[in-house]
Amino acid sequence: MIHEKITKAVRVRVEESESVRKKLISLSALDKSRKLLKKDVFIEIPVTENFRTNEFTLVDQANPEYYLPEKTVFNDLDIPDSEKKLLPRGWQILGDIIIVTLDEKLIDRKAEIGKSLLSYYPGCKTVLLDMGISGQMRQPDREIIAGEDTTETVHKENGCLFKLDAMKIMFSQGNLAEKKRMGKLGKDETVVDMFAGIGYFSIPMAVHANPKK
Repeated sequence: MIHEKITKAVRVRVEESESVRKKLISLSALDKSRKLLKKDVFIEIPVTENFRTNEFTLVDQANPEYYLPEKTVFNDLDIPDSEKKLLPRGWQILGDIIIVTLDEKLIDRKAEIGKSLLSYYPGCKTVLLDMGISGQMRQPDREIIAGEDTTETVHKENGCLFKLDAMKIMFSQGNLAEKKRMGKLGKDETVVDMFAGIGYFSIPMAVHANPKK
């Protein structure tokens, strides 16, 4: 005999579902692996196995709908567990270019890692390995490890388009609040941006603030 797995859900009216869902989240009671199900004028919100309540109607779900397991960037990499622990947890995306830094013990895996990143981000065309900054001009030291040979891209940020060569130019995606604030200054003024770099502040000002010059 096959026994169906019975799971629990809170049943509420549709118009109450969002407020109840938020409350269940605050109680750490929402089962995020299952989908919310609509049945007539009711919504069934999945809850964890041990959740008990006198406030809401608790029902059994004989046939719950599950979300597909989340695909991780490197889940297709066939490498030892000792190396998986060294895989990067973050990277930068400029336009359609991915820039990643690797632990020195993973350098021999750079091509595989680059291909995994491109597979996860099909809208990107090239992966660059970042090896720091060098020289008196503080230029990035980078290498193509996957994708196309071209490293020019157009990056969009705060309504501005920055055309750049990611192999040659540093671009910091941080400090967004300050960039937006600067974009509101300079109306009808002549703006001089000393050591402007790629124009983190002057370009948003030119686009948004309507300066005189």
